[in-house]
Amino acid sequence: MTWMTTGAMINPLLLGKYYSEKTVEKNAFVRSGIIVPDATLTSMLNGGGTTGKIPGYKPISGDSEVLKDGVDEALSVNATTTFEEIYTVIARGKAWGASDLAKAFSGDDPLAAIGDMVSDYWSTEMTKILINSLTGVFAGAGMSALKHDISAVGDGKITGSAFVDALQKLGDAASKISAVAMNSRTFAKLQKDQLIVYMRDVTFNIDFPTYLGKLVIVDDACPFNTGTGVSTSYLFTPGAFSYGGNAAPVPVETDRDSLAGIDVLITRYHMVVHPRGLKVNAGGFAASTPTNAELAGDVWTRVWEPKSMPVVQFLHKV
Repeated sequence: MTWMTTGAMINPLLLGKYYSEKTVEKNAFVRSGIIVPDATLTSMLNGGGTTGKIPGYKPISGDSEVLKDGVDEALSVNATTTFEEIYTVIARGKAWGASDLAKAFSGDDPLAAIGDMVSDYWSTEMTKILINSLTGVFAGAGMSALKHDISAVGDGKITGSAFVDALQKLGDAASKISAVAMNSRTFAKLQKDQLIVYMRDVTFNIDFPTYLGKLVIVDDACPFNTGTGVSTSYLFTPGAFSYGGNAAPVPVETDRDSLAGIDVLITRYHMVVHPRGLKVNAGGFAASTPTNAELAGDVWTRVWEPKSMPVVQFLHKV
C-alpha cells in the first residue's frame, strides 16, 4: 500500500529503511561513540524473543609465577570465569495523522521530509530509553561504587575538582572516559564560568563542546530535580551501550479514514539499547517489553567488575 501526499507517492518500505538509518545517524550518543551499533545484536534481535544473552569472560588476574631451570614446572592453574549479560528488546510504536505532517506535505521530497521528522522522533526516543535505563542501572546497590554525589557537600555545585573526582571512580581506567552527558542547565552554568572549550572537527567542519577535555552531549533527558536542584550527569567510556534494531515485522504502515479524510502514518520500532556490563530482570516488566518507567526501576544487575564498567553517575547542583 502506498500513501498519496500532494501528488507524490510514499512507499512505506522505502520510508522504513530511510527513517531507521537516519535515526541511528542523528542520535548524539551514537555519533559520540557511546552507543555502538552491533550487527550481531541486530541479528539476534531479528531471530525473535524478548530477551537475549551476551556471554563473556571476566578478566584473568593473579601474579605471574617464577620458572626454575631444571625443575619440573608446577604452575598453578587458574580458572577462567564466564558471565552473561542479558538484554531486553524494546518494542514501541507511534502513529500520526495528516494534520501533524501538514508541513511535510509541501516539501519537494515527501520521503525525505517525512522520514526526517520520523527519524528525529525515534532518535529522541532512543535517548529517553538510554537515560531511563541509566536511572535504573544506578538504582541498584551494585553500582554504588560508580556514583559520585556532591549535591549535599557545601553548595553542591559542579566544579572541575569534583568532576575529576567523578572520573576517578574508575581508578586507573579513568583515562578511558571520553564523554559526559549533561542537561542544558549544567551546560549553561559551565558556559557562564567559561569552562566550555570548543574543538573543531576538520572532517565535518563543525565545532563541538568539551569540558576538561571530554566531549559534551547536552540533552535535557538528563535528570534535573526541580525540588532539590540536583542535576544528574553521566560520564562514559566508548561503547557504553550496544544497539541493535530495527526488527519490527512491519516498521511502517499507512491507513486512511476516508469519511474523515485523514491519512495516518503508523511507525513501529523494535530495538535493543543495552548498557554494557549488566543483565536485566525481565520479571520486573508487566508486559513482554518494558516501559521507560520500568527501565528506570531496580531491574538491573552488574556482572562486570566495577573498574570495567563504562559509565559513572555524577550528582551535583548548578
